[in-house]
Amino acid sequence: MKTFNELTVCLFISFTIFSCGSKPRAESSSAEDVKEVKKIVELKTLKIGSADWTAENLDVTTFRNGDSIPEAKTTEEWVAASKGHKAAWCFYENNAENGKKYGKLYNFYAVSDSRDIAPEGYHVPSMSEFNQISDMFGKEAAAVAKKMKSTSGWGDKGNGDNGSGFNALPGGSRSVDGEYSLLGMEAFYWSKDSDDDGAHGIILDKHDFRLNTDYRGNGFSVRLIKDK
Repeated sequence: MKTFNELTVCLFISFTIFSCGSKPRAESSSAEDVKEVKKIVELKTLKIGSADWTAENLDVTTFRNGDSIPEAKTTEEWVAASKGHKAAWCFYENNAENGKKYGKLYNFYAVSDSRDIAPEGYHVPSMSEFNQISDMFGKEAAAVAKKMKSTSGWGDKGNGDNGSGFNALPGGSRSVDGEYSLLGMEAFYWSKDSDDDGAHGIILDKHDFRLNTDYRGNGFSVRLIKDK
């Protein structure tokens, strides 16, 4: 029969062995989180000139490091993000069905955030890289627009022939004060460039391709280029 002291020693040894052999769940979860952040995302791309452009509008909800990009579900949230120079995204008219077709609209604070909106291996295009597409089609605005736009979905007989493969869809925009406009009529894309006058990008409409400088708080679509 074991004495009280012997029983205490046995229990202590058993508890020590069990504790040393167990792996804390928190450490395992942390390792999984790190693995998720480092995961390489492969996006569908197409070759335009020498660059591999993504074939669809961007539809991410996290930055490259795994931090969430806040969704602005109300006009107040969208305006507050702009006033605070904070990243935000939304669906056109907060309708997820629009997101399935057109992707998300991002303000420029999301595009220019140091955490990087583009997944590993991709980058937001510069204005120079957008201009390389227009240069391929002679720089005549109507001709460039026709080559960049999709063959269907544009109102007022504004469909393109998608000769470039870019397949731009008329996803509309959201203004700095939260108003939605021009779904089915125009496509707005951010570049990574900005200056004291505002943030730069391009606009495609019924007959035109043009360079654009606009408020950083506006919501536009985003395409990416695969790094070489």
